[in-house]
Amino acid sequence: MPPLWALGYHQCRYSYADEASVREVVEQFAAQGLPLEAVWLDIHYMDGYKVFTASPQRFPRLAALAQELSERGVRLVPIVDPGVKAEEGYAVFEEGRRRQVFIQDDRDELLVGGVWPRRAVWPDFSREEVRAFWAEEVQKFAGTYGFAGIWNDMNEPAVLELGGAEPPDKALPLTARQGALSHLEARNLYALGMAEATYRGLEALGRRPFILTRSGFPGIQRYAFVWTGDNESRYEDLALSVPMLLSLGLSGIPLAGSDVGGFGLDAEPELLLRWMWLGALYPFFRNHSALGTRRQEPYAFGEPWTSQMREALRFRYRLLPYLYSLARTAHEEGLPLLRPLGLHWPGEAAAWRDDQFLLGEALLAAPVLRRGERAREVYLPPGGWQDFWSAERLEGACLHRVAAPLEHLPLFQRAGTAIPLTEARYPTRTARWPFLCFRVALGSEVRGWVFEDAGEGEDVGAWSELEGGFDGRRLELRFTDRSGHARQGVVAEVWGVAPPTRGQGYAYHNGLLRLDVQGGGAWVAWD
Repeated sequence: MPPLWALGYHQCRYSYADEASVREVVEQFAAQGLPLEAVWLDIHYMDGYKVFTASPQRFPRLAALAQELSERGVRLVPIVDPGVKAEEGYAVFEEGRRRQVFIQDDRDELLVGGVWPRRAVWPDFSREEVRAFWAEEVQKFAGTYGFAGIWNDMNEPAVLELGGAEPPDKALPLTARQGALSHLEARNLYALGMAEATYRGLEALGRRPFILTRSGFPGIQRYAFVWTGDNESRYEDLALSVPMLLSLGLSGIPLAGSDVGGFGLDAEPELLLRWMWLGALYPFFRNHSALGTRRQEPYAFGEPWTSQMREALRFRYRLLPYLYSLARTAHEEGLPLLRPLGLHWPGEAAAWRDDQFLLGEALLAAPVLRRGERAREVYLPPGGWQDFWSAERLEGACLHRVAAPLEHLPLFQRAGTAIPLTEARYPTRTARWPFLCFRVALGSEVRGWVFEDAGEGEDVGAWSELEGGFDGRRLELRFTDRSGHARQGVVAEVWGVAPPTRGQGYAYHNGLLRLDVQGGGAWVAWD
C-alpha cells in the first residue's frame, strides 16, 4: 500500500542542481497556486557522484532544506544509483570492500567500471548479506537527510565505461561473478534485489516505503513504483505511454507512470497541457525533463497555459479518494488502477484499443494523443455512459465523435457508479477525507466505495460505501460510514437531471441535484 502523498503531483528535472534551484521551484508552485507533493533530486546533489552523500557546495544544508520543505508539505526524493564510487577513504566504498559486497570479474577480482563516477563498483544484490548492507546505508541516508523516498535509477545495471570504452548494451560483462552465479544468470534480478534492500532500509524508519525504479523483475510491485524510462517530448511518446502503462498493469505492476511532458527534447505548451491531463490519471504523476531541454514545469509557459494546467492538477487532487481506493484494491486484489477496456468486456473486439483506458471500473478516458486535435472518436462499451463534464448521457457498444477541448480530456462515467471525490486541498496530510462528494451516474443500481486510513504507517483503515438505485422515477441512496472519523459533509451529486418534485435531504440548482447522505441516506422522486 503506497503512502497517500505518493499519489500526488511530483516535479523533477535533470537537474535541480542546488538548494536555490529547489527553493525557486517550490516558491513558483506556491505563488501560482499549483499543488506540489514532492521535488526530486538528480545526480548533481551528490558529492562527486558518490551515493549516500550530499555536495557541500550545492547542498550545504540538505537536512535543513528537507525539514523546511516538509513543514510546507513538500517532500524531497533523491536519486540513488547502484554504482558506488571506487575512491579510497569514501566510507561506503571502504565498508563495502571490507564486507566483500561488490561484484567480481571472472578472475575473482573486484570488477571496476564507470557510470556517473568514472571508477565505480556494483553491489551484488543476489546475496542476502549485500541486501542487508544496502538497507543499512539507505536507512542512515534517508534518516540523516529526512528524505521521503528513494529513486532507483541506472539499475539494470547500466554501465557507461569498461576498460576505457562503452560496453555493448551498456552492461556488465556476463561472465562477472555474483556469488555462485554469473551475471548472465543473475542480471535480470539485479533491480529487484536493489529494490528489496531499499525497501527494507526505508521500512526501518517506521513509514510506508516509497521507491521508484526504472528496472525490475516479476515481484517488483512488492517494493516499488515503476516508470517507463527516458521518453521524449513528442506526441508519439504521449500516445505510447497508454499501452505501456496498461501492459505494466496487466503484468502485475499497478503503480506506474511515464515522464509527463517527455524527458528528452523540448516540450511545447499544448503537448505539455495534454500530457498533464493524461498524467492526472496516471497512478504515478511526475513531470520530468532532461538536462539542456526547455523548462516544462506547469508554470513555465505562462498564461493561459498555467491556469489550464492548474485545473488538471486540481482535478488530480479532487480524484485522490478514488485513486487511493483503487490503490487499496490493487494492494488487496492485484487489479491495476489503469485497465484496458477489454479487461471488463473481454468478448468485445472493439474494446481492445490502445488509445483509451479505464481508471478503475467507473471512469473511461480517451486522451487526445495528436497535435491540434479538438475532437476524437471514442468507443464506449455496452451499457450506459455519461460525459463527466457535460453530463450528456450516451449509449454504449458503439463509436461516438466527441469534442476534445484543451480545457480537459474526454472522460466518461459508467452508469450505476459513484466516484468518491473531495475538495482540491493540498498538500495531502491524511487519507481520512473530511468532505466527500460522490459523483453519481444514474443506473438501476448505484454503488461506490471509498477506502480511508491515515495515509501513512500501518493504520488498518476501513471501506465505506454508497449504495442505492434509480427506477426511472425515484432515486434513493444510502451511505454506510465505517471510517470512524468526523466529517464536514458527505454528499452525492447527480448532474443533468430535471428538478425533482419531492424528496428528503436534497438541494437542486441549475441541473445539479445534491443529496446529503452524511446522516445515512436521502431520496428524491420525479412524479
